[in-house]
Amino acid sequence: MPALTALAAVVVMGVAASQELVSFSTQDGGLVYADLYGQGDHGVVLAHGGRFDKASWEPQARALAAAQAAVEAAPGEIDGLVLLAHSPIDEPERMKGRKLFITSRGDLDGRGVPRLEQIHEQYERAPGPKELVILDGSAHAQFIFETEQGERLLREILRFLTAGSNPQIRAIPSVPACTDIWVSLAAVTPRIKSGERPQFSAEVVNKTSHTTRVLDVRNGRRVDLQHTYFQLLVTESAGAVDVPIFISDPGPLSPADFLDLEPGARVEFRSIAYKLGLETLPRGDYEAVILFWRDPLEPPTTRCRSTAARFTVFE
Repeated sequence: MPALTALAAVVVMGVAASQELVSFSTQDGGLVYADLYGQGDHGVVLAHGGRFDKASWEPQARALAAAQAAVEAAPGEIDGLVLLAHSPIDEPERMKGRKLFITSRGDLDGRGVPRLEQIHEQYERAPGPKELVILDGSAHAQFIFETEQGERLLREILRFLTAGSNPQIRAIPSVPACTDIWVSLAAVTPRIKSGERPQFSAEVVNKTSHTTRVLDVRNGRRVDLQHTYFQLLVTESAGAVDVPIFISDPGPLSPADFLDLEPGARVEFRSIAYKLGLETLPRGDYEAVILFWRDPLEPPTTRCRSTAARFTVFE
């Protein structure tokens, strides 16, 4: 069989540099041609799909080089792997390092079957740490960059690559405590067995002198809004815990999705929905908060942090 020739883009993290054409041989006799951006000891390999070439990665490669995204892997090791609407892997259980699975919700394969089904199955089989990001739309792989989801896709990749050298701890967002609109979180199940999912409820109190509108997620409605605008964060003494997470965009909003909270009024949201795989938590003591975004039409800087709810996982 003739040797195969592959093309890729390689971003080396360090001081940004101009593009350079490089090539190297593979163990199976193939030859890889790549465009090299930057210089340093660590790098990111951008491998294109069948309908693209190495030049198709240029905008993203330059953005990654400019951001100096740190991929903390020793020589010969893979620290982070981004799988963008990937084809099935024979043994995903053997994948190493942190993994970020990304696909569009409406992306269909050649048979007209949503790729999400197969990607979700691969995600479930892969060992952690891992994340699954589901974007709106139907664009496939690199075509996503040409859609309105392209900016978010690049942000998710940058966030993943710059997560740091310790994959066991996520950065805790610097969000101020809720004051004028008081938000308290309670653990409905303060003690759970290993393998169970803790349950939480939240109470929101309007401590201002004017009517304020907040999202209405009472009685379990609009769980898609809860995932984003009532974002649950679980911590232990070392920081935020690393657990499997599903990420999806919320659906459209309408006036019916809000309620007016009069001064001094309070509302309880029972059984807060979340997309963290907390059933994987080991034995220990934990705290949970929600990052509350009362009105998605306001900037995310208006988010605030609830009071903490404590819970224990035992065997």
